[in-house]
Amino acid sequence: MRRRSFHTTFIRTLATLLSIVVVSSCAPNPPKTYTQDTKILRYETSGFDLNVVELADALGYLENIKLHSVGRAQGGIDAIESMKNDRTDFSIIPFNGLIITEVNSGFPITAVAACSGTAGNTTSALLVRKDEDIMSVKDLVGKKIGMNNVGALGSAVLELYFEQAGLTAAEIASIRLRPIPVDVIEQRLFQGQVDAIWVNDNIKQRALALDQFTALAEDVDIIGHRNTGSVVVKQSLIDSDPEVVETLVNGIARALEFEQTHTSMEVREVYSDYLEDIGQASRIPAFTGWQSSGVTTTGGLMDAEDFQIWSEWAEQKLHVNAVDLSQVYTNEFNPYFRD
Repeated sequence: MRRRSFHTTFIRTLATLLSIVVVSSCAPNPPKTYTQDTKILRYETSGFDLNVVELADALGYLENIKLHSVGRAQGGIDAIESMKNDRTDFSIIPFNGLIITEVNSGFPITAVAACSGTAGNTTSALLVRKDEDIMSVKDLVGKKIGMNNVGALGSAVLELYFEQAGLTAAEIASIRLRPIPVDVIEQRLFQGQVDAIWVNDNIKQRALALDQFTALAEDVDIIGHRNTGSVVVKQSLIDSDPEVVETLVNGIARALEFEQTHTSMEVREVYSDYLEDIGQASRIPAFTGWQSSGVTTTGGLMDAEDFQIWSEWAEQKLHVNAVDLSQVYTNEFNPYFRD
């Protein structure tokens, strides 16, 4: 039977997911403590990373903005669909490559601050079992790799990794990606259901603490130190309430500065107390290994390099037209840019 190529599978997965129509559900009524002067911004949480906007709220940096969670997104594509269906006003979940493809397709969103990256020791990684004979990328040929979301950042980075390592098209085609919930991804590898897993830094720390896995590759070795994800807001919000967007970005920038000037333990304590206060204490165990957001710049400032690598990737792999990066992101609301 003819195998689908890694590249073809990736494109079809992305195209299929982008075309899914998510039926909007009725969001709960806002708390009665909200006033007419309060601006409510709707968002979704993720199950595997600290939300820098929530951290800003925890630190009291959002002024008259009140956050209103409408649920949990499984990944960036899921988050984009919620924005398209007017369930949310902003998101921290999509990676920069997805943001570029969405702007290219005509969806009016804009990146306003970096929120994740590969700074310091904060890296996503490809993990394998110590007792397996997988010592290099060549040993992955014909194997299965598990990850939280096929078609997201991990898939794109792995595609670059395979190409940089010199794998042939046939060898890449033999490597199969499998979606696995983050809550059980280490167990799937330990049980042998997959041969390797691609995980973010938080889960990497949790998995390596078991002393049963080793990192075969890390994203910083593949794409270097850069910001990889951004907070995106609807252009309609920028047009109608630029002051609100400025307050939001100011809060994000200050929260990132707090994170960059405090220990990870101090940040986790603030964030854990916040989650308890808003009735989401069940999310706390997911962040026990969290070290940092990995943002490489002060206050989440963005530059063209954060997006250029993915613009080229989208042109070559997804065959989209060249994107004017000035239409993708802006630093105009960031106080560090103004300074």
